[in-house]
Amino acid sequence: MIEANNDLSPICENKKKIKLLFYNRFWNYEYPKDLALVYPEVDFFFHEDCIHEVEVVVFHIPSLNLLPDELRSLKKRREQIWVYWSLECEVHYLDFQKPEIRNLFDFTATYKCDADIPLPYISGCKDIDWRRKPAKKTGFVNAFFSSKWDKSGRYNYLKEIMSRLNIDSFGEISNNQSRQNDPYLNNGLDFNSLRFKEEVISRYKFTLSFENAIATDYVTEKFFQPLIYGSIPIYLGAPNVDAFAPGDKCFINVNSFSSVNELAEYLILLDNRDDLYNEYFKWKTLPFRASFESKINLSKYMLVQLITLVKKKANL
Repeated sequence: MIEANNDLSPICENKKKIKLLFYNRFWNYEYPKDLALVYPEVDFFFHEDCIHEVEVVVFHIPSLNLLPDELRSLKKRREQIWVYWSLECEVHYLDFQKPEIRNLFDFTATYKCDADIPLPYISGCKDIDWRRKPAKKTGFVNAFFSSKWDKSGRYNYLKEIMSRLNIDSFGEISNNQSRQNDPYLNNGLDFNSLRFKEEVISRYKFTLSFENAIATDYVTEKFFQPLIYGSIPIYLGAPNVDAFAPGDKCFINVNSFSSVNELAEYLILLDNRDDLYNEYFKWKTLPFRASFESKINLSKYMLVQLITLVKKKANL
């Protein structure tokens, strides 16, 4: 999402305005109407027909209604800057990863830490109370899965582990809970549904945190929400997830176990041994890892970073 930036100092030094087009929407969200006030050095455009009038074009790849090869037909102007923007895992959009397509873009704004504009899911979360005391537990394992996307094999694993353990599933996938008055299912990702998810997760000892794809740096809210809400994530996803962990022994990696049965037995052991279970929360009282600190302090403001890059490239 594009968020308001309260610190205008990085983008108010030059009076020349940058013409910037959001070629398509960020999914179904409307862009804030006050962007021109928040970023006074930019003239914003929101209709694709304006593509030849602007200096910068931002393409939100996941919701782009163009095939990769159709991008070429747009006839990029000389000196025009194109931005590849996506917070979703690129394995879902392999045709856009071909060199001849990626070379059309000047900058990338993605979850990857080595992107021109790095936007990992954890960026900008330093004001969250990561050290909040876990609530009293009344449940064993919970799950929230609704998207049909599955490039990680997560739903096969979900089916297997649900056959061995009592898991309360609240999402659209494998739901075994009451669907009545469930804001998470009925209202999408609004405030009430996210609040409901927080309240549910906080009551459970463990949370299944399975990503929809496996790729370096693709560590999403599925990993971070349980850590914040006081549940232990059971994680399936990025091979370098440890670099995103706030401390030692704060999550359980599915890949550390040779089988679903071995993982299930370990969770039952922790469920019966409070001393072993509580070891997974010691990190909350210790200094955060340096790798975690570096990521949590990254700017969440995509436009601030982009404008800085554009001014540097254009010598503005």
